[in-house]
Amino acid sequence: MIFWPRVLTAAVCLSLMACGPSEVTGRDVLPTPKKVREPGIYMPQPPVAFETSREVLGVRCDSELNGESSPLGPHYRFKFTLDERATSFVMVPFVTRGRVSAVSMQTPTRPVNLVTYYRHHNLRVAELASYDYGGVGTYGEITFDWPILVPYAPQHSLLVVGGGDYELVVSTDQEAPCLYVMPGYKGDTLDLNFHFVGTEDINAKRAPDDADLQAVLNRVREIYAQAGVKLGKVRYYDLPDEPAELYTVLRSLNDINALTAYGAAPAASLDGHLSLDVFLVSDLQLDEDASVLGYSPSLPGAPGMHGHAKNGVVFSTLDLGRFNNNVAHIMAHEIGHYLGLRHTTELVYGLEGQLADQVDAMFGLLDPIEDTPDCPLILTHTLECADFENLMFPFAPMAAFNFTPFISSEQSQVLRANPLVK
Repeated sequence: MIFWPRVLTAAVCLSLMACGPSEVTGRDVLPTPKKVREPGIYMPQPPVAFETSREVLGVRCDSELNGESSPLGPHYRFKFTLDERATSFVMVPFVTRGRVSAVSMQTPTRPVNLVTYYRHHNLRVAELASYDYGGVGTYGEITFDWPILVPYAPQHSLLVVGGGDYELVVSTDQEAPCLYVMPGYKGDTLDLNFHFVGTEDINAKRAPDDADLQAVLNRVREIYAQAGVKLGKVRYYDLPDEPAELYTVLRSLNDINALTAYGAAPAASLDGHLSLDVFLVSDLQLDEDASVLGYSPSLPGAPGMHGHAKNGVVFSTLDLGRFNNNVAHIMAHEIGHYLGLRHTTELVYGLEGQLADQVDAMFGLLDPIEDTPDCPLILTHTLECADFENLMFPFAPMAAFNFTPFISSEQSQVLRANPLVK
């Protein structure tokens, strides 16, 4: 994960996160709420067993060593046949000890290098040095995953061959990996599971009738309608007291990763699994100079996987009721990341030197989508950028900029390619 510096007061930074001052002049740091909570509405207990989730998602651990290796470790090969009706798919290799990274894919028609060519979803590479979050959350069995959406841009649609035979090669450092492949069918409905994390003014009981939250959701619906995506089932749950008290104010990426591991599938069916966990907290205090308002720890996220670190998105309720349109803008942006959309222009694109070269080599300075503009002068002429009003522009506007962020035709195709959109 890369944090970009805040460089404007007219906009706020979004880099898998959205951040900005809750007031033009800044904001006070909130203490952890101490209010006694009313009885909550909790997810069914016990949650769907992880073994059940593995069966529902089609997890398999039958890889073969292929005799090659990379700096991380030996290479393992999976073979699978794609559903003949699929128009897209997400591959999710994962391990329960150590780390895993993507190496290559063989489609029915061509080989694909997943390190240097098809690399725009490789943001996990920035976490290889430190990431290990086994043992936290509902299940806590997965320590590292590497989701890959195919296609992550329409020009790669020929990589999808329904009924075709594929091979995926990954590298691990401690144990043989597991894999599941989730096909997509150009869906149009996204289900959300809201989890209230010790928030004082709103909880699962009040949420369906809360005017501000419903205004945010209606605005998200308006934004995503451009892409032909609608919100389906919206469920509301309270996080149990112990994790709610611990994570109602998030102060580090470790906190975020741990919190997102507390989701669970609302039902044992595939339909129940294919839903997105959304965690609402009192505040995110990750930067002393800016209020972080939202965060997606994955790009894309693993569709259907719940109860492990990085399975969900997180938002602050700090501006709920004050700047609802901005909250909706940020919520739609971060959900866009989780579904597979990159920033139209990364902030480092405006820089020169080793950092920009490293980012470009690892996962690119621009999104891979051909109908979105980019902005070479993003750090100096932000408000003049052609992509300023795009949903995935890396700065979220302040409340004074009251516009509906647009989603391009090709971005819409990517959103609907994700299997979470059913």
